[in-house]
Parts: sequence; C-alpha cells; structure tokens
Amino acid sequence: MSEKGQFPLSGDISTYSARKGVRRSMLQAATFDPRVDHTKAALRGFPCLQQVSFAVQKDKTIAVNGFYAFQYIGKRAYGNYLGLCRLGHFVAHELNTKISRMTCYSGIAQCDIGAMKLRQVIDHLDDNVFEGDSDEL
Repeated sequence: MSEKGQFPLSGDISTYSARKGVRRSMLQAATFDPRVDHTKAALRGFPCLQQVSFAVQKDKTIAVNGFYAFQYIGKRAYGNYLGLCRLGHFVAHELNTKISRMTCYSGIAQCDIGAMKLRQVIDHLDDNVFEGDSDEL
C-alpha cells in the first residue's frame, strides 16, 4: 500500500484509462520498501514479491509479470501464481480488458519438497491443467 493507503497502481490505472498515448510499461509497482524490508533478520517471511508489472499487449490484453527474489517452489509457488493471476484479473477488469498471460520470475527458486511429491504435483498438473505431456518438465 502507498502512504495514502491506496493500491500503488490506482493513480496509474486512472491515468492509463483516461487518455491515449500513455506508455505501455506504465503499470508497474514495487512492493519492496528498503526502509522497512532491509533488516538484519536472516529471514523476513513477507513480502516475497518484489515487483509486479502489467504490460499492455498489442491486442489490448495485459500480461502480468511478477518478480520474486526468493521463492519456495513447493510450499508457496502455487499461491504466489494464484495471487498474481487474481491481481492481474483485477487490473484487467479496471482497464476493461482481459489478462493474456502471467509470468513469474524467481531470482532464487528453492525446491522444498521431495522428488516423489514433486512427481505427484507434475502428474496432477499434466492431468488437470496442461494439454500436452509434461515429461519434459
């Protein structure tokens, strides 16, 4: 949240919607605040998300891009992806468009589940989400 207690992109969304010729990369928000988040603590917990951007595509849909400095792949990644998609749908709704894709970048990705559990997750995704074969994953 901003100092005024508003969603960081609220002014940008209004500006983007109100006029033509606004740069496509305008819709970005940093969630990392060095005044608060730089501490001597070994682990901070939250926020994991460092930055999010909403890039308007040529077809007027938006692509959501999230950057996580560190991400636990097994325990938190799905929730992070779901949160980015929900945020993307909210921004798309405010812009009267649709989300075209979500990309998540992890500076450091830690696999925090065992190989057997990971295989179960991949199999579940293959059966319920992907149209193709995920054996290449």
